[in-house]
Amino acid sequence: MTFKPMLTAALISTTAIATPLVAQEATETPAPKTLSEIQPTPGLTADQVTDTQVSAFVDALIAIERVRVTYMPKIEATTDGEARSALIDQANAAVVEAVDSVENMSISDYIAIDKAAQADGDLNDRIMAQIAELRDDSENETTTQ
Repeated sequence: MTFKPMLTAALISTTAIATPLVAQEATETPAPKTLSEIQPTPGLTADQVTDTQVSAFVDALIAIERVRVTYMPKIEATTDGEARSALIDQANAAVVEAVDSVENMSISDYIAIDKAAQADGDLNDRIMAQIAELRDDSENETTTQ
């Protein structure tokens, strides 16, 4: 996923790890190993993305970041190929669970919104505004405590 440079470093690193870690839940066909292999929600265009979906998308980014923080150090520290693969599989499941636990969001919707935001500056700006609002709220909470 690539958003404009205003995106915080934490969220950029989130998406960098999410791409190789995400896999769909087990089905009869082999599960995809990257976000690019998961089919986006068909027909979802930038102008159809609601404010609720933008908020859910940002919440999903945060959920993915939590998974990244948990699993990336373990994956990077593991040199054994089989153990590393097992950790990646665990991280895949955790990412799917994290995104699916976000109200009003699914992996397919997440991918569709991501692709739409890459192609549509207005949607990207809406996402960036939501991120900035969360960052401002977080900074205000920190300074008032």
